[in-house]
Amino acid sequence: MKKKWFFLVPCFLLSCSTQPYIKQYTLSSGATMYFLPASTWMGNDISIDIDFNFKSDAHIETICNINIRQKGKLPRGLSSVTLKADSIDYSLYDIKILSVDSRTNTVRITSKLSHDTFLQVMQSKDLSLNIIIEGVPYACIPSEAFLILQREFQNNYFEIEHILQ
Repeated sequence: MKKKWFFLVPCFLLSCSTQPYIKQYTLSSGATMYFLPASTWMGNDISIDIDFNFKSDAHIETICNINIRQKGKLPRGLSSVTLKADSIDYSLYDIKILSVDSRTNTVRITSKLSHDTFLQVMQSKDLSLNIIIEGVPYACIPSEAFLILQREFQNNYFEIEHILQ
């Protein structure tokens, strides 16, 4: 029995310490910046790592960075990136390629979404990210790590009056 505890306690402590959490920074302008660290979302033959930079100022867009990995090939011909939240499609815009790594078949992009869109995404119960690559649609669903971040945001930061000061 002691051997089981010896093994389970470190595993439990490790799992607790690797929980994602939202980082919060106060900017010199008085606004608050939130960083939602990368979480992996999975789809058929594709996976993404996605992170968000969000400011409490309603006039500032949210930055969304995404690493896109396709199984066995480099993602080329990206034509659309859309977050689907509770059956509503929200297109990401101002998409720019930051880097291409052919060794890992990864393309890193940055994009934007409106402040209100980000709030809708963080409120949603049914969420996916849809990407069209070379005319083929892919849907990725969030991992438990993102759902933890979403709940943390809802529980600790989602007071509309506070966010929209």
